[in-house]
Amino acid sequence: MICNLRGWLLLTLLTVLSLHSVHASAHAKVDVITFYNGDRVTGEIKGLFAGYLQVKTDAMGTINIEWQELSLLESRFNYEVRLSNGQRYFGSLSGGSRPGTLQVSGSGDPEIFDWLQVVELRPVEGTWRERIDADISLGYSYTQATSSTNSEINANLSYEAKESQTALGARYTISDTDTETARSSRFDLSRQTWSPRREDLFRAVFGNFESNDQLGLEARIVAGAGVGRYVIDTHGMRLSALIGAQVLTEDTVDTEARSSQSSSQSAELAINAGYSMWRFSTPELFLDVSASLFPSITDSGRVRAQSDISLKWELVEDLFWEVSAWGTYDNDAQSDQQYDYGITTGLGWSY
Repeated sequence: MICNLRGWLLLTLLTVLSLHSVHASAHAKVDVITFYNGDRVTGEIKGLFAGYLQVKTDAMGTINIEWQELSLLESRFNYEVRLSNGQRYFGSLSGGSRPGTLQVSGSGDPEIFDWLQVVELRPVEGTWRERIDADISLGYSYTQATSSTNSEINANLSYEAKESQTALGARYTISDTDTETARSSRFDLSRQTWSPRREDLFRAVFGNFESNDQLGLEARIVAGAGVGRYVIDTHGMRLSALIGAQVLTEDTVDTEARSSQSSSQSAELAINAGYSMWRFSTPELFLDVSASLFPSITDSGRVRAQSDISLKWELVEDLFWEVSAWGTYDNDAQSDQQYDYGITTGLGWSY
């Protein structure tokens, strides 16, 4: 009951923060974007992702412009500029010595890059509210033949600063049948940091809380750290890998005899691979796949694993059809079932 109450309270907090971030202000629409044919658009540069520059305008709303169609960007606001080799630069934007080049003016000497070297632009906003990205989705399914229902809430928050990214994710699931009700929850907190001139490496610290009735897991609290690398990092996809170590505390219950409870502490290796691909042309598409393996260091022979898949397909602007799936495995689970999984479909809204 306590774990379930904690889950609903944290998800409620995430929902409030997600809705609150909608009111985050943005900078004035005074950036100038020039095409090779001489046409100009004035607006707010939201960022460069997947080969498309997103610009918010008063007259046309938010538009996506193919990166190779542009010859000049001008903005007095600060942006993070990420190159294909992983290096990052910060500063205002202006044209270089010739069309198809970008000049970034920060605290040091201006840096000039060829257009195709740039794979991402991200505004480095001045206030904390402007640095928040949030989305939340709800899913529900009902099967008449078995009188079973499945409800799921997913929420994600991220906060990006000049040399770091902090992310909080949450999932809460209730599966209800005529004979039993099973709940599972997971909350993940991570922070990645890098140096301004770092290439593909990043440092990470992470932690999570998990409970799962099907696996006899009352609570699992994990804290760890590691180092990661972007193996592929382009306009349309990203492949990353991370290796580290973590410690965990587990409270388990025998599902055959509910009164039999135990608590343990252990250490594990943490090996993770993540793949993301996205498309910002209409209809937008986002795919995110993550798989983790946790061989135990202190408990010989024990192996845990988990995976998450999220697919979002845009129906109309900012409204998505979302399919999410997750799986978890533990060869030492305190139940007659070593694995659990869930699949949810529904509508999601992103800001």
